[in-house]
Amino acid sequence: MFNSGEIQVMRDTQLAPVFYGQTLISNDAPNLVYMTSAANKDEHKEHWQAFRVHPEWKRLKKLPKYKDTVSKITKMFLVPTPYSQI
Repeated sequence: MFNSGEIQVMRDTQLAPVFYGQTLISNDAPNLVYMTSAANKDEHKEHWQAFRVHPEWKRLKKLPKYKDTVSKITKMFLVPTPYSQI
């Protein structure tokens, strides 16, 4: 799902991807990690809301091959330090 449409939906809804990563070895594998960016927390929430209602996302998540593929979501909101390069 991620490589077959979800990334484009993120771009369409201005989630501004920074990176995507797939865990290869871990007690929590398989899992996917991604970082998106926004000017502030409110803007970030608006973008995620747009993602949730995007027609392509709604279509993708209903496909039988993706049923029950998300078991846990961990979210963190990071704020750059003054010396951050990101």
